[in-house]
Amino acid sequence: MHSVEYKSFFPNRPLAAEKCSHSMNREQTFLRIAKVKVIDMLPRMVVYGLKAYAIQWQSLSAVEKLQEKNLRHIVSHAYRNSPFYRQRFKEHGITPDDIGTINDLEKLPTVTKRDIIDNFSSVVSRGFSKETCTVESTSGSTGENMTILHDSRAIDYYAPVHIRGHMAVGLRPHHRTAYIRYKSMGPSLVERFGFFRFSHIPSDLPPSTIIERMKEIRAFAINCYPNTMNLIAKEISQDDAEFLSPHHIVTWSEKLTPRIRKTVEDTFHCPVYDQYGAFECHSIAAECTEKRMHINADVLVMEFLKEGEPVAPGERGEIVITNLWNRAMPFIRYKIGDIGGPSDEMCECGRGLPLMEELEGRTDDALVTTSGRPVLPSFIVPLFFPYPEIDAFQIVQKTRENIQIKIVKGKTYREETDRQIIQKFRSIFGNEPDIRIEHVEEIKKTPGGKLRCIICEVPQCY
Repeated sequence: MHSVEYKSFFPNRPLAAEKCSHSMNREQTFLRIAKVKVIDMLPRMVVYGLKAYAIQWQSLSAVEKLQEKNLRHIVSHAYRNSPFYRQRFKEHGITPDDIGTINDLEKLPTVTKRDIIDNFSSVVSRGFSKETCTVESTSGSTGENMTILHDSRAIDYYAPVHIRGHMAVGLRPHHRTAYIRYKSMGPSLVERFGFFRFSHIPSDLPPSTIIERMKEIRAFAINCYPNTMNLIAKEISQDDAEFLSPHHIVTWSEKLTPRIRKTVEDTFHCPVYDQYGAFECHSIAAECTEKRMHINADVLVMEFLKEGEPVAPGERGEIVITNLWNRAMPFIRYKIGDIGGPSDEMCECGRGLPLMEELEGRTDDALVTTSGRPVLPSFIVPLFFPYPEIDAFQIVQKTRENIQIKIVKGKTYREETDRQIIQKFRSIFGNEPDIRIEHVEEIKKTPGGKLRCIICEVPQCY
């Protein structure tokens, strides 16, 4: 019956060929549509790429002028389109006309991650939704799950800013990078054209396996979590390190200590550069070849506050950011949960992007197996990513034989989630330690007001 129907449409073709041709026609149509969309995006990509590259070489005053222009735009947009921010502004007697300069930001209230989570639907701007935006979910170093929306315009500008940070330390369009991360982000649009290729290697693999993967890729540069790179440096042979011979190594996400930097540099005989990013704003700051951390001031305004007041250069304060690009889900005076300090110096590299001092946040501990092997935060935190029903979590380890997992249950939490999490921990730590889940109403904060997702009291030897 079916063959008769197909042959009535394609009387001169065999049935198998008819089905194949029908499938190919649909695929060709899809590819033509996709190609048109890509071509439509190219002008904006080119403009943003040139703009992002050029702004870094302008004077600090020119960068601040651009910041203030974008600040006025995003504040006005949030006031008109985000019920959450409109209400906040009204409560403090503020309108967009009151915000003309960066210093005027002090008139606005700060916003916490809990504020965003509890008011998600009213934070998102009118005209944007999960269906029309890039959706990301993160628990970060705090252990609190948060969904973030980015509009296409913001995503298209984040990309060249991210690439700019890598180009600043020597990466060029034809180079390949070994990208050691818990999960692949998928190829970007520029990668699809054969530029700035990032070859993903799962970070939860044993160091020996990661080394073999790196040897297969033999990339120009390596991107990796600091602690994972430290373990690789201790595992790799000198012959393999010389074979890989990377031009440079970039770290991010965790604290890059002077000790880890020296260990990795001595092993691979190349410089190690750090970058600072977060899902709320993507690339926040990046080191240049002078190993000075430049703030991506064309993407955000960064403040450093202590008891609500700006700190002076040389002092430390809580980092508060304002995303200048994301219209879908504005982040205005958002407490990101890290500690750092401003700098009033100019970098010898010649860039006008402002500097920040050493970042002191992201200091989560590693857990320890019964045999004494460290298990890094970059292995543990992603275990909770698939569970949006978890509002917050914290892992506490007081001895090698005892691991306590505290979970704040969301409305859709299931008992099956407990079993799956225990199973994941068993796959890492084995059957020896006592692993228990405790459901709690809230996770206690540190005296500094931050939630730590990992607390380990076991002496560590790495």
